[in-house]
Amino acid sequence: MKIKPIENGTKYQVDFGLQIPRVKDPRPNKDRWVGRTTRFDTKEEAIKWAEEVKQLDKKRDTTMSGIERMDYIQALKVLNDAGFGDMKLEEVVKDWVKYRKKATSTALVRECYDQWIDKYIEKAESQIKSGSTAENLTRARKHLLPYFDLEIREFLKPQVAEDLARGFEKRVRGLTLRTKKNDWGKLVQFFNWCKMKNVKHLPADIENPIEGLVEIDRPVTHAPYILEVTEAEALMQSAFRTNSELKLLPYFILHLFCGIRPSEILGMDWSCIRLEDENEPIIHIPARATGKNKSSRTLELKRFPNVVRWFKVCDRSLPFFPYPKDKNGKVVRLFNKARQKVFIDAGIELDRKYNDCGRHSCATYLYKGQKGYTPADITDRLGHSDKILLEFYRNSGKLESEAIAYFNIKPIEAGENLVKFSA
Repeated sequence: MKIKPIENGTKYQVDFGLQIPRVKDPRPNKDRWVGRTTRFDTKEEAIKWAEEVKQLDKKRDTTMSGIERMDYIQALKVLNDAGFGDMKLEEVVKDWVKYRKKATSTALVRECYDQWIDKYIEKAESQIKSGSTAENLTRARKHLLPYFDLEIREFLKPQVAEDLARGFEKRVRGLTLRTKKNDWGKLVQFFNWCKMKNVKHLPADIENPIEGLVEIDRPVTHAPYILEVTEAEALMQSAFRTNSELKLLPYFILHLFCGIRPSEILGMDWSCIRLEDENEPIIHIPARATGKNKSSRTLELKRFPNVVRWFKVCDRSLPFFPYPKDKNGKVVRLFNKARQKVFIDAGIELDRKYNDCGRHSCATYLYKGQKGYTPADITDRLGHSDKILLEFYRNSGKLESEAIAYFNIKPIEAGENLVKFSA
């Protein structure tokens, strides 16, 4: 407030600026609200009037404006008309706020992530590879961690998705295309999960904001490597020669001639090799809680005498598979190093895909040599679900004579340091 002379000092003006008091003019016969400026003939009158206005302004009720007072009266009327006139307006407002929060709020990203992880752990027991999935989920958590305290409503906004995509591209540098694709797929799944779990509190037309934000080239699918008959024979010689040290002869018998996955062999022992009945020798492959082989299989060996002969020269006093497994059911590096030694000893280059070459070789030569098997029989025997692989086997270029030679690789004479072979 300012009091200043005007009109060459003949009058004085009280100027309240922007802070105009909400009171009536205290002067007699002035039935109006105090304005921003008011004029007086003398300075003393201006000062006296300004003090009176200040005192009135201090005494007035500042807790409620006219509009607010009207809202209050109307709210009480609504309560009375509805039969709730005995309730205090404060109690009604508190109840309404609780209901409104429950009806419109969404969970935090952290809460949704915990539920999502629990769902995956439940699925892992029968449907997914726990090892690879655990790694994917661990990386997914790192991508999502900066947004854990956001509500899902905010998390699903496009600007958050764009920020997540930028961070993702920085964090996955150096990873393989397949890993990048799997990791981004997990994040897309998580966004869909958030939408599904909060659908009642989100706009009906909301879309997954990260769909299509990151384009990852499809990993190149290479045809599986198929061993030549001479390479398979060299591998078996090497496995037998190094068995006392590496103890991998049972592994290579099952992998090359029965087409059993490495992950399946890890869960087998000597009790799975059942040769007691010479007319019906079989191999039992137990089911695993995780991975592809979720149901057990039994392989007949009547048409595979070479497998029977190989197991007869195995030393059953040695462990069937002595390599320890980690908490995810995977073997540690010792197994991979031992397997590499067998390939190196056999003179086979390690730049080839040696992990599943025995399995795919078995399938290819089965397909070419038949042994009375149809393509459907072959996929059932190997536990295949990928029909694309049949195209690889069909177009491998192998001959029926090679297939016969492959399944005729067997030990014919056991010596101290040597087993002779015939193909």
